[in-house]
Amino acid sequence: MSKHINRFFNGAIIFSLLICWVFFGLLFYWGVVDREIPSVTNLESISKKEAVAGDDVQVTYSVMRLRACHVDLTRILESLESQSTTYTISKSENEITKEEIGKELDIISSFKVGLDILPGNYVYYVKLSYYCNPVQKFIPIVLFTPKAHIKILDHQPK
Repeated sequence: MSKHINRFFNGAIIFSLLICWVFFGLLFYWGVVDREIPSVTNLESISKKEAVAGDDVQVTYSVMRLRACHVDLTRILESLESQSTTYTISKSENEITKEEIGKELDIISSFKVGLDILPGNYVYYVKLSYYCNPVQKFIPIVLFTPKAHIKILDHQPK
């Protein structure tokens, strides 16, 4: 009887170790190895090189999707003159579908220059946080689009 119990516990221990090995192997693969870049982005154009508060500005990017992933986008306007002046314009999310993979798309990112933005030289860019597997929800692949330079002029009310 004790031989059967020993065999059962030995089998259970081996099975448990195997499950742990597979689980931690997947965590390692997803967290460390699976870091392939999901997209390549190039700056195509910016509608206005100079703008005042209240103006609409469009930035066009050429994007090549390489993987199907979830992506969070944060649009940022950062001052070149003051390191601490950064405006988060908006946040959104998107799902890259398998149909988009391998296709080059023109994506237009529009924003309105806020009334609270001080005059000066700025760069506009988008922070892209990609989640291609469950572990990347905690450690995303973070990329930034090329920076578009824009000068914000002093708003002269009419």
